[in-house]
Amino acid sequence: MNFHGRDISLEESIDQDYLRIYGKYDYNLGVSSFGKWLMESLNFCVASILVPRMIVKYLDDSIEVFIKETRGDWRCSLIAPFMSDEQSGSFKKAFCSYMNYCAKNDNIKFSLLELSEVFLNICHASNSSQQNFMEALCIGCEYCFNKIVNPCEMSTISKKFLDKIENYIKSISDEFDIDTYQQNRIISFIGGLTYPAPRQKLKLLVEKNIITQKQMQVWLKYRPKLSHGHTLYEANIEEVEKEIAQLICMFYRLVYQIIGYEGDCIDFDENENSFKYVPSKIVVM
Repeated sequence: MNFHGRDISLEESIDQDYLRIYGKYDYNLGVSSFGKWLMESLNFCVASILVPRMIVKYLDDSIEVFIKETRGDWRCSLIAPFMSDEQSGSFKKAFCSYMNYCAKNDNIKFSLLELSEVFLNICHASNSSQQNFMEALCIGCEYCFNKIVNPCEMSTISKKFLDKIENYIKSISDEFDIDTYQQNRIISFIGGLTYPAPRQKLKLLVEKNIITQKQMQVWLKYRPKLSHGHTLYEANIEEVEKEIAQLICMFYRLVYQIIGYEGDCIDFDENENSFKYVPSKIVVM
C-alpha cells in the first residue's frame, strides 16, 4: 500500500508469531508519532483495541515494526485496578467515586474530562511500545500530582523578595544593555522559582503516604530522560517491566486521591514479581 508516496508492506511470519510492517522513512512525517498512528489505524480497522507488543527498528532511511503476539498480562498492557471478585466491593466504591467526580467536574457536553482523556491515552499507549507506555504513565502521573498539590502552599520565596530582584534588574538594565524583552525573560524565570519543582511535590506526596518512595524514584528516573528524547533501546526489559508496574500503581494511587476513593489499592511486590492490594485513604492536602 502507499502512504504519502512511500510504499508500506505488511507481512505475516511463517509461524504466524508476528506481523511485520516495513516502510521507507520520511523525515517530514515525524517518526516519534509513528507508533501512535499505527496503533490507532489498526484499532480502527479491526474495531477493537489491539494488544500487540511492538518492536521498532530504525534503519538508515527506513523503519521496521514487528507486532508480536503478546502475553495477556500486566507486562504488556495496562492492568485493571481491580482484578478479581474479591475486590468487587472496592470496584463499586471506585466506580461511584469516579461517577461523583464526573458529576462535579463535567462542564462540557460530549467531551471527556481531562482525567478520562489522560487515562485513555495511557490505555492506548499500553498497547504500543514499552517506551510509549512508560512516557504516557510519566505524563499521566505528572498531570495527577499537579492537580493534587497546590503550588501556592509550597512557595518558599516571598513576593517582597521578588519585587526587590525585579527592581534591581531594571536598575542595572542600562548599564549592561539589557532591553525590555530580556528583562521580562529574566524576571519571568526568577518568578518561576516560587513554584515547587516536581521533586518537591513528589516528596510531599511520599510524606503523606499517597505514593511510595520507589514510585517517586522511578518517575524521577524516566520523566526527564523521555521528555528530552532518550529511548529505552538499551534498557533491561525485565527491569523496565517492573518499573512500569510501579508507575501503574503510582498512577492509580494519584487518581484515587483526585476522585476521593478509599479502599483497596493495587501495589506491586518486586520480590514476588506480582501485584497485591493495600489499603488507601484520602489525605487532606
